[in-house]
Amino acid sequence: PEGFVAQAYKPDAAGIITIHRADCPDVSVPHEQDYTQGTTFMAFALSLPVLQECVMTWPGRVEYCRKCDPSKQQKAS
Repeated sequence: PEGFVAQAYKPDAAGIITIHRADCPDVSVPHEQDYTQGTTFMAFALSLPVLQECVMTWPGRVEYCRKCDPSKQQKAS
């Protein structure tokens, strides 16, 4: 999948907000997660700047996933 995912703990995202690439195994293995009933909620965007702008309104602190590091420029295909 293309795009980016912000993941935060319920109920109010007051802790750490982790931003992932959409293909990161931490957020892209549906059979291992329940996206609506679990302890986290997620926001999705095709553009990293759009997602960053969205999470600026959340009370938590933004971090980038260490596995997929979306803060690094995408590799050319």
